[in-house]
Amino acid sequence: MFDSSPATAPVCFNRQQAATVAAMSVSWLKLQDRRGTGAPRLRCGNRVRYPVTSFLEWLKAHSETQSQAV
Repeated sequence: MFDSSPATAPVCFNRQQAATVAAMSVSWLKLQDRRGTGAPRLRCGNRVRYPVTSFLEWLKAHSETQSQAV
């Protein structure tokens, strides 16, 4: 999806990009944000951005929790 070279790697994902990377819906990400259980995020006015490194760490931790629950 993204070129991994440092010059073109994104610093932050928008919600749509984060949802695509995580194979989740945008509405699910919004729900997790409202519950306080979502990925670390930044708000710029009405825009939400997820720092890539923090989002991927959160996603990894979240997926490990889900697989242990099954």
